[in-house]
Amino acid sequence: MRRIGSPLRGIRSPFPRATGFSALSIFANGEVGQLIEVDTSRLYTDLFAETLLTAAGQQAGTHLDISQGLSIGAEISLLSSATITDATGNLTLVNPVPASNRYSATMTLSGATANRRVRFQSTFNGVTATTPLLTADGTYSYAIPADVSTFFRINEAFVGGDPGSISATGISVKELRGNHLAQATSTFRPVYNTGPARLTYDGGDDRLNAQIPPTTSGSFAVRFIGTTASRVMIGSQGATDGRCFMGLAADGSLAGGIGTQGTTTIKDTVDVRNVWTTGVLTWDGSTVTLYRDGVQVYSAAQSGTVNTTVNFDHGALNANGTRSAFWAGSIGAALAVNRVLTPAEVAGLHKLWSSIA
Repeated sequence: MRRIGSPLRGIRSPFPRATGFSALSIFANGEVGQLIEVDTSRLYTDLFAETLLTAAGQQAGTHLDISQGLSIGAEISLLSSATITDATGNLTLVNPVPASNRYSATMTLSGATANRRVRFQSTFNGVTATTPLLTADGTYSYAIPADVSTFFRINEAFVGGDPGSISATGISVKELRGNHLAQATSTFRPVYNTGPARLTYDGGDDRLNAQIPPTTSGSFAVRFIGTTASRVMIGSQGATDGRCFMGLAADGSLAGGIGTQGTTTIKDTVDVRNVWTTGVLTWDGSTVTLYRDGVQVYSAAQSGTVNTTVNFDHGALNANGTRSAFWAGSIGAALAVNRVLTPAEVAGLHKLWSSIA
């Protein structure tokens, strides 16, 4: 039996709680964004969240966002059971897919064999995505990524003229609420490490896709350690300007890019390479503010606007679909939200995440 795990359990933080503060409180009033606190209860080695990551050195293909409490939505499958034969073809479960990026999908199979098998199928990042072929009876559950307004189906694959059929019961498709990190390409996946728990990016091509763009007013917060200057830990930008990212400037200091301004303007002065640091960048269309370890180090008028169409990445800059400035180092926790964090929340996050060191 395969289970997606943590959505069925209470959300816990791997970090000691700062007195009177929880990172989840930032989303208490319906805010939209993402909260990633690196922990094996929410990390999977594959795209479909089939296999929990269990040990240092393994690559992360999925990290579930906990900003919405990993709550499960209402049933949206068109079928609750089906008989599948070699003449059945694809069985559409949901079409079109509602606005989300990952779904809790479950079914119980009877009659499956090596030659008589099925799998879940969706589209993700514009290409067909499939779970492994299911060749044995049992209950199978996945957290499947799927793009908006595309199909979600069971794909059958009978081979060798095998007669008979497969019974699929308990078919269920429900939204797994949140904006989850994913990486379909295995060679682009960061590595999980311990002491502290973190995801390590190789500085060459590793990145996780956030599946959401920045917002007109918002905040990025990251607990990080980096080894190389002029790199981006989180963010995106449009085809021309529209910057929205945080990283390190050429001198190794914490820096950001918002609108038309980049890391030569929005920056600190302290070289933080090889030092665990909490960086927070906020913007609201009028003012840009940068914090290091809970203390404001830059604040000035915003120049230009933030792109709100290009999804941001963790571990690289998504420059209108082209990745660059790959992060060389580790990320232990990250947050994105569609409003400006207060100074008290910035201080609370740093205190909460300072155990990552």
